[in-house]
Amino acid sequence: MENQVQETGLKTGAISKGEVTLVAVAGAAPVMCIGGSMHTYLSQTGTGISLAAAFATLLCIFIGLSYGNLSEKYNNCGGTYSYITEIFGKKAGLWCMFVYYGVMLTTSACPPTIFATYLESMTGIPIIVGWLIFAAIMVALTWFGVELSTKALVVVFIAEMVMLIWPGIKLITLSATGFDFGVSMTNAFAPSTEHGWTGILLCTLTWIWSYVGFEAPSFMGEEVKGGAKSVKFAIPVSALITGIIYVVGCWLWTATLTPEQAAELIPTGDARAAYANMMGYTAGATIVSIGVMLAALACGLAMYSMAIRFMYDQGRKGILPKAVTKLNKKQIPWVTTIIYIVISFCATMYGGYAYGGPEVFGGPLFNGINDWFSIMAICATTAYAFICLGHIKEAAHDTSLWTGIIRGKIFPAIAIVVIVYIIFFTTGTKFVLTTLLWYVVALILALIVGRKKNVEAM
Repeated sequence: MENQVQETGLKTGAISKGEVTLVAVAGAAPVMCIGGSMHTYLSQTGTGISLAAAFATLLCIFIGLSYGNLSEKYNNCGGTYSYITEIFGKKAGLWCMFVYYGVMLTTSACPPTIFATYLESMTGIPIIVGWLIFAAIMVALTWFGVELSTKALVVVFIAEMVMLIWPGIKLITLSATGFDFGVSMTNAFAPSTEHGWTGILLCTLTWIWSYVGFEAPSFMGEEVKGGAKSVKFAIPVSALITGIIYVVGCWLWTATLTPEQAAELIPTGDARAAYANMMGYTAGATIVSIGVMLAALACGLAMYSMAIRFMYDQGRKGILPKAVTKLNKKQIPWVTTIIYIVISFCATMYGGYAYGGPEVFGGPLFNGINDWFSIMAICATTAYAFICLGHIKEAAHDTSLWTGIIRGKIFPAIAIVVIVYIIFFTTGTKFVLTTLLWYVVALILALIVGRKKNVEAM
């Protein structure tokens, strides 16, 4: 029965298939990723950003199909951990779970840092206060039920789309007057002579960070109307919609930048100044800042929604103390909400000061966050590779052309090969070694936790 409230669990039928799809899309935070990370993409690809985004989109659709098929069979809020556990066993699931914690820790620090930084640039409010404001908003939106948080994400998503359409309007207007941008309109879909295909592949890995969260429906399968069927639909579709936004958005935003303006973005990362110049008036900087802040809130809310359900499920299975399974009157795990807010704040504080202070544009923190992005992207794609491998194993005896061979084996195999190649042959040695160290730590934690007798396989 829809809209039924479980006495001892999450609220079922609370959100629709369309809403959970938009949660995943809004959680990708298009404006934040395009506007806030444009300098990173430009430094890796030159102007060939949209080509890298297209590759990442195709890769995520393949991964999303694997997620969708596994969710249909193993639907619960444990998401990645539950799927891997069912297919490869408890210890493999635990290892993948701890690897995924690397993703959660990184994403918990990124949105509040970006939000607070842009808030300071607009208003002068200290970054530490901005972090506290961000945390308060997260608590308020998650505490009062999944319906409220979902509706908030939808509103923010609409605001983000306005931000992405804006450069397109500028592009069309100036093009009609015969304005010469000084760049080829097709550059966004071609490797640069400086970076070549290596830059495109490296940027594809970086782009994966911008998609992290598209698997959010797998953690909300117990609360969505239609259950597993809705999750199966939402994950690959959200990857497709997000990809279209990224490809078109990057094309619009790079096409409206002159080579000089694009070059400004690479060393500074200050999208506000560049886009203010592009638009021809100073209000452009404010508009970009508001858009990035809204996107950071959306990304944070989606990540928080995933994390608290992820931890809640681990409490049910005996991995974490049973106290984390306590629900408030809105059927929200309130203990995990508080815990993750604290973790997020601590990670943000560390990120703000471990690299020499809370500077972002041109400062130590910005380089530190970029390092985090790369490591997090590797951890995320590792988990995705195991999901694809699990799908292949599940489809081993399915001989049908589409479900068994193409979708069940070829698509996930392509995703695995691309992921392995990108991780080990296009990323820097520092990131690979750091990630391998995290793999070892995750393995040790998995072996320790796996020895606990009260830990359930599912």
